[in-house]
Amino acid sequence: MRIIPRIKPILPLLFFVVLILQTNLINAQARETVLHKGDIITKSIKVKKGTYSFDVRDSLLPVLVIEGDNIIVDFNGALLKGGMQEMQPNTFTGTGIIIRKGKNIVLKN
Repeated sequence: MRIIPRIKPILPLLFFVVLILQTNLINAQARETVLHKGDIITKSIKVKKGTYSFDVRDSLLPVLVIEGDNIIVDFNGALLKGGMQEMQPNTFTGTGIIIRKGKNIVLKN
C-alpha cells in the first residue's frame, strides 16, 4: 500500500491569494484614467490616450495637480491643449500642471 503525503491546507489558499493579487495588479496597470480639469493626482496613473482641451486663464488654478511621493504619470501619448486654436502661443495664460508637496515624480509621454 502506497502512502500519499497530505498537502498542507495552507498551500492551496496561499496559491489562490497570490493568483488574485497578480490579477488585480495586471488589471490596475491596464486601467487608463480620463483627465478632467481640476484633477488632483495622488498615485501613479496611465492616462487614456486622446486630446484633452482645457481653457485655463488663471495661473493660480492649474488644470492638473500632482501631490505625493514616488508617482509616475504616464500620459500615454495624450495631448494636452490649452487656450483656443486661434490664439497666438505668446498670449496663452494659466498653468497646466503643478507639482505640490512631492518628490520622485516622473511624467512620461
